[in-house]
Amino acid sequence: IISQSRSMWVFSIIGILILLVATINFILISNAENESAKIEFACRKINGASNKQLVMMIMIKAIVVAFISLLPAVIFLNITLPFFNSHFQMDLEMKLFLNWPYPLLLIGFTLITGICSGLYLGFTTTTVNPLVLLQKGHQKGGSHIFKGVLVAVQFAVFILLLCCLFFMKKQFYFSLHKDL
Repeated sequence: IISQSRSMWVFSIIGILILLVATINFILISNAENESAKIEFACRKINGASNKQLVMMIMIKAIVVAFISLLPAVIFLNITLPFFNSHFQMDLEMKLFLNWPYPLLLIGFTLITGICSGLYLGFTTTTVNPLVLLQKGHQKGGSHIFKGVLVAVQFAVFILLLCCLFFMKKQFYFSLHKDL
């Protein structure tokens, strides 16, 4: 029972780290996709849209994209769950995720991902002068630093997970081939 509990904690931490990498990746991809939309934001700002309206528009778009991406994620989970169960001798079922706290957690994580992405893009876009946004090649220094930090964190977590994978593989191989 202790080893199963420890395994669940390890897999939970790995899952949270993967979710962190996915969230950072979503923020970076949303930002790259909306680089071309900055002209639209500048035009809306020149035509009288307030910063609050622009931030809300960007956040709603990011939240909708996050919830749309939830469906393929659930389908992928449903497809890979039997492999996971057989490989780790577990008995997780998809209906387990339909019990009371799990749908709320799923919706909450999706909402947080959308909000983080929308806030970052909304505030970096709306704080710049619209005329500067219309200039080609404009890049904001602070935005680049934050993007660099996000990429560095994403890379560090990926390397950590890769190292854990190799150690776990060696441990698994050792336990299979060692006479106990």
